[in-house]
Amino acid sequence: MQKTILAMSLACGMLLSTLNAEVVKIGIVLPISGAVGGFGELGKRGIDLAHKAQNKTKNGDSIELVLIDNKSDKIESANAMQRLVSSDKVSVVIGPMISTNALAMTKIADDSKTALIAPVATNDRVTKGKKFVSRVSFADSFQGIIAANLAFKDLGSKKAAILFDNSSDYSIGLTRAFRNQFKQLGGEIIIEANAQAGTKDFKAQISSIKAKNPDVLYLP
Repeated sequence: MQKTILAMSLACGMLLSTLNAEVVKIGIVLPISGAVGGFGELGKRGIDLAHKAQNKTKNGDSIELVLIDNKSDKIESANAMQRLVSSDKVSVVIGPMISTNALAMTKIADDSKTALIAPVATNDRVTKGKKFVSRVSFADSFQGIIAANLAFKDLGSKKAAILFDNSSDYSIGLTRAFRNQFKQLGGEIIIEANAQAGTKDFKAQISSIKAKNPDVLYLP
């Protein structure tokens, strides 16, 4: 009898737990289309895999993913973040992939007190001074310093050339960190050339760089 009562109690407890279960919404902002769509597709595969492995919280609440394609655009990223926190009422947002798009979302995250986790956004400003934003990968300042150390200390380079994209927050951040560290170590940046995303002909930039005869070329 006692076993029967215990079994019934457990069953009732499980039923009540199910009835009280809630839906936890996680917002996903990824570039499924656009210039960095390949990045977003890889990110989506990882998230789908994790969701398949665990689609409930420890309390039994179900986890629902709300995916928005930011089309690799910073304005679309900001709009997606605003929709997720205002309309979809998500608990946390994962994404986007790159720094430029992430920077368009961080203020909304802090203002709405919604946690934002940026998978590969590396620009230092993404998390600087932000209470509700975190990153997964190393920051630009760290990566740029390590690259400069490698060039100067390990490769023995004293004169460096930089070819970067001045329309990309990612490329600009790495350039700044590399430049500062390389000069601090005693090296010289003899030329900085620019090539924006989508450029296919680099003859002019390479000719200018070659004429300066650098020891190393940094391509962030």
